[in-house]
Amino acid sequence: MIARAAAAVAGANKAIRALIILAHVISADETPIRVGPGPRTRKGSCGCGADLAGAADLGVRYSRQVTGLPEARAVTTQYDRHQVQCGCGRVHVADAPPEAPGAPGTVTYGLSFQAWCVFLMVMHHVPMERCADIIEPMAGIRPSDGWVHTLLERAARAVAAANRAIRALIILARVTSGCPTSLQSARLLTSPRRNERGVVAIGGGNTP
Repeated sequence: MIARAAAAVAGANKAIRALIILAHVISADETPIRVGPGPRTRKGSCGCGADLAGAADLGVRYSRQVTGLPEARAVTTQYDRHQVQCGCGRVHVADAPPEAPGAPGTVTYGLSFQAWCVFLMVMHHVPMERCADIIEPMAGIRPSDGWVHTLLERAARAVAAANRAIRALIILARVTSGCPTSLQSARLLTSPRRNERGVVAIGGGNTP
């Protein structure tokens, strides 16, 4: 009985610490917090018989935060490009916004939509057909397998300059810390065995 009570207290303390940490993270990251629908007050009657509806409100006594994910649904935004005519007769059409590249009159998926697909394929090695299947229940619309496949090359082009800069910095660094397999597959190790020992030592391994 005592052990069970001690376990319950320990669990409660752990929950309190987790809530404090979560509150700290939310505060540090400036994650938006919305207040629930109206204040929650005790209903019913007091032990003296008085109705609690007329009791004085002493303010918030306890708070509980619940972190959830909002429902993700695809929303289509139309960007209209107006044209104007100068007094000289020349006609000028507004440029396409960065959010809506491509030929006029076409439909495309936005950057967040593309980012989700690339994230699934690159970070979690999800095949393109399966990626489209996962996106469908998330967004309410299923992209074609071919369109999903084109994102890999487009994403590679987008980060090519950054990849070259990172590779150059790693090559020029006197000491690097990373996974030997990744470094070797990227051909960053000139002497695999010697550099592998160095990387393991930096990572806290016990290879001499």
